[in-house]
Amino acid sequence: LASASDDQTVRVWDAATGEQRAVLEGHQGAVSSVCAVSVGGRELLASGGGDRMVRVWDAATGEQRAVLQGHEGAVSGVCAVSVAGRELLASGGDDRMVRVWDAATGEQRAVLEGHEGAVSGVCAVSVAGRELLASAGDDQDVRIWDPATAQCLLVIPTHHRALAAVQVGGRLALGLAVGVLVIAINPAIRFRREIPDG
Repeated sequence: LASASDDQTVRVWDAATGEQRAVLEGHQGAVSSVCAVSVGGRELLASGGGDRMVRVWDAATGEQRAVLQGHEGAVSGVCAVSVAGRELLASGGDDRMVRVWDAATGEQRAVLEGHEGAVSGVCAVSVAGRELLASAGDDQDVRIWDPATAQCLLVIPTHHRALAAVQVGGRLALGLAVGVLVIAINPAIRFRREIPDG
């Protein structure tokens, strides 16, 4: 288990015993997100923080493996996403951008533009066997993207700040400023449109 903290660290825990296994230091600001990502067949951790950086770590050794630079504001969300059979890393931040990275090389593969407010969460979402990416924003929208083409396929207005997104049991759970919204994305929906308000 890994946790992110305002104390600028990522901590790794043994979930069975509660024992702290490692403290990963390097961020120069609060760390707001952490996720697992597979790089070269090895499970690593990625973290995003107030220093505008995405950092990739080997939790077993404590080694910082990469620093991914490109965001122009704090990084609020990170997640692994599969593109053409390869696991990449997505990040969202206060610069209103979602960025897709190759964690193995540090290369920025795509910049997904469209949010009109800070992006506070990102998650991989599977729709009809297709791996897509969801982003939650302060602009009260959740956007569904094709990470391979950088196209926004769907905009879902939430009417409240969207703070986080996660897929659970085939549904998309959205943490909003006023509660939680759980939706099912119809696999037959015609993408590239906006769900109307009301």
